[in-house]
Amino acid sequence: MNIQIRKAKLSDIKEIALIFREGFLEKPYNETWSEKDAIKKIKDYFNWAKIYVAEKDKKVVGFIIYHDFLMFDGLWRMVAELVIDKKFRKQGIGKLLMTYTENDSQIKKIWLSTNKNSDAFNFYKKLRYNESGWVTMEKKKWTPYKNFNYWDLANYLQ
Repeated sequence: MNIQIRKAKLSDIKEIALIFREGFLEKPYNETWSEKDAIKKIKDYFNWAKIYVAEKDKKVVGFIIYHDFLMFDGLWRMVAELVIDKKFRKQGIGKLLMTYTENDSQIKKIWLSTNKNSDAFNFYKKLRYNESGWVTMEKKKWTPYKNFNYWDLANYLQ
């Protein structure tokens, strides 16, 4: 396997965005990203995160996005995205990108979030990542519908 890991360039955005879109379209994510929004998301990462790509025969076949942040016990690394082109999975590319990311003596801990129902969850377990006491929580923003009557809501809540 002749895989090269290198820092991503702005010229890689379309390839990265395509891999991102295809990866998150799969179960359990089922996320439908438009090309425009995926490109916008990846461009935004270039402003504040580090992005590395895995290349095979000068074609981007996967990528990892992470950033470092200071915690009470030192520097932590947060992996935001790790996606491998479906045609190139099960070839050690994800492990190669993770190993590349882990190989920094200044980092005290690597933190990431994944779906328990995904193949990624088992992948991280094989790399000896453990579930922590941290819990990811979310809240959908409530938006009133057109012609919404706030008095009706107030009366309902009483």
